[in-house]
Amino acid sequence: QNPQFWPLEGSECFGKFYVQSESTVLEDDIMIANLYATQLESQEEESSISVKLIQIKSWPVECDLPPDTSSVLTVMKWINIWQKDLKNNIITFMCLDGVTACGVFCVFMHMTDQLKAEQEIDIFQSVKCTRTNRSQFIMNKEQYTFLFQLTKAYLENMI
Repeated sequence: QNPQFWPLEGSECFGKFYVQSESTVLEDDIMIANLYATQLESQEEESSISVKLIQIKSWPVECDLPPDTSSVLTVMKWINIWQKDLKNNIITFMCLDGVTACGVFCVFMHMTDQLKAEQEIDIFQSVKCTRTNRSQFIMNKEQYTFLFQLTKAYLENMI
């Protein structure tokens, strides 16, 4: 079971933040929570930000990979939609250990950005470039293989 650190309904205080749940959407095994986070005791008059939190429900905490590529592709679909609609938005990936799921997503985002800019994908270089900043990303053959499967599925869905 993935840990829950936001309210599904209503609002809740988490340390110095007040988090209010606006809505929750389920699409297949993807949960999207639309939240507002307000910093308590802030010196700024308007310190509330809108947050879209995405959780892959079928990706168990103890597993290095999701059961298949479809959930990751669904998350990418939503990210692409939001990037077009919301200018200057920030994307933050989180997972329980800070590396496993984050590594897969960050490398995949790098690869899709490379495809848009250069019309080619180099999985090895994307892993190498991403690991420059986070050497713990993509630490096993299974994750590397999953990136190949994910790339194949992504390209097939583009056609």
